[in-house]
Amino acid sequence: MPTNEISTQGHFEQGNTLASQGDYQGALEEYNQALQLDPNFAYAYRMRSFIRHALGDYQEALEDCNMLFQLNCPLGEADAYYNRSLIRHAVGDYQGALEDCNRALQFLCQWHDTLLENIIQPVADFIADTLIRGLIALGETQEVVEDLDERWHRPCDKPNAYFRRGAIRSCAGDYQGALGDFTETIRLKPNANNYYNRGVTHYQMGNYQEAIADLTQTLQLKPNFVAAYYNRGNAKYDLGDEAGAFQDYNQAQAIAPNSDINSKDEHGYYGRALARSRMGDNLGALEDLNKAATLCSEHRNTALHQRVQEMIRTLSD
Repeated sequence: MPTNEISTQGHFEQGNTLASQGDYQGALEEYNQALQLDPNFAYAYRMRSFIRHALGDYQEALEDCNMLFQLNCPLGEADAYYNRSLIRHAVGDYQGALEDCNRALQFLCQWHDTLLENIIQPVADFIADTLIRGLIALGETQEVVEDLDERWHRPCDKPNAYFRRGAIRSCAGDYQGALGDFTETIRLKPNANNYYNRGVTHYQMGNYQEAIADLTQTLQLKPNFVAAYYNRGNAKYDLGDEAGAFQDYNQAQAIAPNSDINSKDEHGYYGRALARSRMGDNLGALEDLNKAATLCSEHRNTALHQRVQEMIRTLSD
């Protein structure tokens, strides 16, 4: 192997090591050295774009992304679109990020049969999340649903597409539509989180028996799922089973006496707020409701946000 190739690879690998240690400036210098030796080293452009993005050098990062379009990188244009979507999203160019996300997803799903799924899926997940965050930021909830409709025949993203469409429908108050999507997600991927999502949807619809069934299944799969105990307890309480409700509340507190609610789960905070209120802890309930309200605003969950605000007003009177 020629000396230049060894030296180029050496700089690249050293850059990766420094990047993994958080030394972005050192990594940048190593990638610069690699590209001086081999101006067509696609992977060095790829990694340097990430580093420049992390350092806030967005224009330079975009230039590196654009170089990937000109080079024969194994992940090709999908990789370039993916990197560029990160940068465009960071600078608030949601529309540009959405366009890049869609292009990248098209390439990724075309390659589903030839690349390892554990390489594709995390990238596809991130792109889908970016896509949805961008559309929500633009206030285009209906476009989110329509975009996910189009993704149904893309095998690499099917379970996640159902989940994301269900989440969007739930946020918009279309609980019946969300229920169908979460049911399909469970069929494709029957894990604790998916049963939990359908369980809290049933609860919001007043289907308390169905909520209890799903949340019980959640706890069988994940026994320390604190939010599932609180929400199941609330469903029992609303059915008149106060003893069963307080048993679930006590179990949740025994597992996590202080917190342990997923920091991004507005339904978890709302569920615990209801439980705390019913246990006489209105201050704790208000604390959880304020967290739930913040998350509802971030996630554009207008349906739950209305309930949270009503409960805040009731407890504050």
